[in-house]
Amino acid sequence: MSIIMKLEYLPNEILMKCFQYLNATDVIYSFNQLNYRFSKLIRNSPLHLSCSQYQQSLFDIYKHMFIKSLTILNCKFDDLFELFQNLSMIKYFKIEHLYNNFMTVDQLNLLDITVEKFIINDSQIKKFEIIEFLLNQMTKLQFFSISSSQIHIIDAIRWQNLITHSLHHLHTFKFCFDSDIADKLKMNDKLIKCRQFQTTFWQQHQWFINYEVDKFRLLIFTTPYIRKEYKLFPFTQKFIYFYSNGENIFDNVTHLTLYENSSKTKFHEFRNIISLTLKSSYDDFSNNYNLTKPLNEIMNTSNVKHLTITKTNEILIETIINQLPNIDSLTIQKSILLSLKNNCELYELLKTKIIKLDISISNFMDEDRFYSLYENSSSKHELSEFNIENLDELLFILKRYPNLSMINLGYIGYKIYLWIQLNSLSLDINIDYKLLNDPNRLTKPKSCELDLIVDLIY
Repeated sequence: MSIIMKLEYLPNEILMKCFQYLNATDVIYSFNQLNYRFSKLIRNSPLHLSCSQYQQSLFDIYKHMFIKSLTILNCKFDDLFELFQNLSMIKYFKIEHLYNNFMTVDQLNLLDITVEKFIINDSQIKKFEIIEFLLNQMTKLQFFSISSSQIHIIDAIRWQNLITHSLHHLHTFKFCFDSDIADKLKMNDKLIKCRQFQTTFWQQHQWFINYEVDKFRLLIFTTPYIRKEYKLFPFTQKFIYFYSNGENIFDNVTHLTLYENSSKTKFHEFRNIISLTLKSSYDDFSNNYNLTKPLNEIMNTSNVKHLTITKTNEILIETIINQLPNIDSLTIQKSILLSLKNNCELYELLKTKIIKLDISISNFMDEDRFYSLYENSSSKHELSEFNIENLDELLFILKRYPNLSMINLGYIGYKIYLWIQLNSLSLDINIDYKLLNDPNRLTKPKSCELDLIVDLIY
């Protein structure tokens, strides 16, 4: 008996995966206004355009319908400016990651950008004048949010001048600035930068600015804190100014990293944490993490679903997991996981609670560093701590934890890859991995490719 499967019977999750393999224009032409479900789905699915296609593709879309809302996952600044030249009616624009380039403002043409709400969740633009030039074209801008780790963006005086002279309709300004070179700045210079955001200009707009400064950190942000990630550091020589305005400052934070002996203030209340990471020290060089206070003094532990542990001991793992009643997902180094085999109580605890296990390298190591190590290593032995090469290790983990529904192995060798291919149909588990010697997988992502979400006007 043959079974005919209709596309519309597939669940949204599978359809969204399929859309990622198709060109954005093809998806929109094929599914837009087909029915309510598909019209709504393509507005909430990441669609993909390559660099060579995006200008013509957006122009083709624009000929038939107006784009009023656009979300881009990855974009370079010159690509962004080209996009604005073709989108005259757009009102809402959001960029997850905006990358730097080598263009200067004198290479750009003046535009009349109609955007009213503009969000940049991760700006890597190093020069303030580039951001300034872009915002100067947005004369109708009412809402602006930006997150950046570039030191030259932290300039209260330039922001004040820009807003005063060009952004006359701006009523909401949210930002989170930190610095990737904060350890090279003197403490007094950091404090001066922060306190320049405490003048009457900012208070009159009711933009309440907080800051946190210590030996390695310069963090300044509007209330509430807009990022989903936050790191609580241990340093005692810390200067903090927090103004809550009657609301919880860190309610947007869902991913929290706690360092050893983290110093907490009364404002550090994390009510919505779903993912917790424990690290031994700022540089993660020490071998043990000491939990000095119960987790429920820092966060609402009942919301935590995922735990990431790097270097620690068995007693602490057991103590932490017992404090997280709803945890079901664990990221842990392979060596730590295998070292727990003789601890029966901890094994039973993990076996009962954990259904998603991640032992990949990506949570512990920068991708660029891995590529460098891989390309320059004379033997795979140099990378043995970053992947599973021994099939017995994998079989031991699968047998030891039969309740797993998902496991992420990270980079694996070819023998394990073959075993997975031969046994995938009989395994009641989703195995995620990257083949170590697969040239198609071991390729750095191209930042020039655009992933976007569109909303349309007819």
